[in-house]
Amino acid sequence: MVPERLKAAVPWWAKIALKLCLSRLPLGYGIWSRLNVFRHGSMDDPRTALATYRGYHEEATAHAVLPDGFAVLELGPGDALLASVAAWGFGAGRIVAADVGPFATTTLAMLEGLDQALRDAGLRPLPLAGAATAEEVLARIGVTYQTNGLAGLASLPGASFDLIWSNAVLEHVRLADFAPTIRECARLLTPGGVMVHGIDFRDHLAQALNNLRFSPETWEGRLFSEAGFYTNRLAPSEVLALFRDAGLETVVLSTDRWPTIPTPREKLHPSFRQRSEEDLTMRGMKLLARQAGVGAQRAAA
Repeated sequence: MVPERLKAAVPWWAKIALKLCLSRLPLGYGIWSRLNVFRHGSMDDPRTALATYRGYHEEATAHAVLPDGFAVLELGPGDALLASVAAWGFGAGRIVAADVGPFATTTLAMLEGLDQALRDAGLRPLPLAGAATAEEVLARIGVTYQTNGLAGLASLPGASFDLIWSNAVLEHVRLADFAPTIRECARLLTPGGVMVHGIDFRDHLAQALNNLRFSPETWEGRLFSEAGFYTNRLAPSEVLALFRDAGLETVVLSTDRWPTIPTPREKLHPSFRQRSEEDLTMRGMKLLARQAGVGAQRAAA
């Protein structure tokens, strides 16, 4: 396994070169994940997964009333389904996890760890009694794992989810797929439901904006987009505009900012140099979205 300290010491440009080379090797994602080279988050740790879901659940319930047995959709569960499954402890009756590939490996031991974390927190435990496999437990609590991206979302019935959430996932959605993905989420949301999304605008190479150094043609080409460091490079203001275009109203719940632009503006590709300082200093953002007009209707009521 590659230690995190070693990864942090590698310059951003060297990480790109290494990942471009490594991505050409005929090895599956599972091997790269175990080596800590390409990983989709840390949701294979039960307590981290529970804490992550709890944060999004609390944001959602501060702005909406989730019905008993609420239906929840997680976008991009990553290396395990534990954060999706954690919703069971809060009363979820239907759980769907959607991704663009079968990256998650969820074992019975992981679920046993999550069950203990749920019990320690005074939440509903998992129905583990007599289960021989993780798949048996997931079936008992109604978890569906979809791994075909937009097509999977499109196959789900409209107005069927009370909560849709994601943690540092939307920035990885391919640029061409971003608007269709948000439109699908808007279609899937119940009239009283909410979305809560945490978005990381850093480059995922050196935690700056080095991804904005490259032309759209280079960055969106197959060589770069399939090498494990892709982000869609949408600005925060562009993300909010695309939610509005999908018929959603948004509330920015929290932001995280750099004090100054982390990568010199003159080093950015010309197509990004005119971005506002507000966009270029935004490290991360958590936003809530609901169908337009719903919030106003509740306020009037």
